[in-house]
Amino acid sequence: MAIELGFEKINDGEDTQFKLVSVKALTKEGLPEEYINDEPCTYPIPNGIKGSALYDFKGNRVSSYVALFINDVYTKDEFNAAIDYLTACGDRLRRINAKLKKVEENKIVEQEVALQLINVVI
Repeated sequence: MAIELGFEKINDGEDTQFKLVSVKALTKEGLPEEYINDEPCTYPIPNGIKGSALYDFKGNRVSSYVALFINDVYTKDEFNAAIDYLTACGDRLRRINAKLKKVEENKIVEQEVALQLINVVI
């Protein structure tokens, strides 16, 4: 499941801003432990979404904590930084899920081989 954030675009004549209106994402309990225990990672909280750390485009740590709250308004730069951060979180989660799937597939193959060996011995 992808992280889905709903934003309302606000034009006040000068700068475009974005109001967070909804968050849809896996709960912390539904995410792999490997993902939660390192960064970057993100998950929903009752009134928004929270993350572990924010990095700039060069990979330098900018902040140790990220949070976006429903009904809060963000500047265009804050909005773009949030999208970049959430993209990095999603990319990391996809890599972890692919690795976990491969590990699970290897376990199934090992079990099948073990069963075949048992049948040969019997």
